Amino acid sequence: MGGAQIRRRTMIKRFGVLVMAVLLPMGIALATPGTAVAAACWDRGCNGGDPQSSGCAASGITVATVPVNNPTGQTYGYVDLRYSNSCGSNWSRTRVLSNLAPAGAVGSTVYNNYCSSSHQCDPPENTYYQDGYTSYSRMLGGAAEKDSAYGFIVFDYGSGTGQTGWY
Repeated sequence: MGGAQIRRRTMIKRFGVLVMAVLLPMGIALATPGTAVAAACWDRGCNGGDPQSSGCAASGITVATVPVNNPTGQTYGYVDLRYSNSCGSNWSRTRVLSNLAPAGAVGSTVYNNYCSSSHQCDPPENTYYQDGYTSYSRMLGGAAEKDSAYGFIVFDYGSGTGQTGWY
C-alpha cells in the first residue's frame, strides 16, 4: 500500500469519527423521553371537573356498561361508568344508539358511596355535555370508594334509564 492510500484511509476514518461526534449527540437528544404531563387533578380534587378538558378522559377506562332501556325493554343506548387511573376519578357517559339519534335529551350522573348520609353525591352539574348523541357528567373523585353511573335518554315517543352496579 502506498502512502497516498494510507493518508486517504486515515482521512476517511477521521471524517467518520467527526460525523459520528456530530450525529451521536443529536440521536441521544432525539431519543430522550419527553416530560410527563401531570394530571390536572387527583381524587376529590377532581370533583366537578370536566373529564375532557382536564385530560382525565385520555386515560379513562370503561369499568361497566349497561343498556338504557325503556319500560318495555327496548334499548335506546348505553351508560358507562368511566374511571381515570391518572386522576383517580369517575364520571358517567351515556350514548344513544346511532340509528335512534339524536335524542331530545341525554343525561348522565355519577354517584359515589362516600358522600353524606344518603351515601350518594352528585357533581355540581349532573349532565355536563350533551349533543343528542352522547352526554357525560362532571367528575367525582373516588379512587378508594365505590361508584355507580346513571344515564337517561328521552325521545318524543318514550324514555329510558340505566344504572350500573357499584364498582
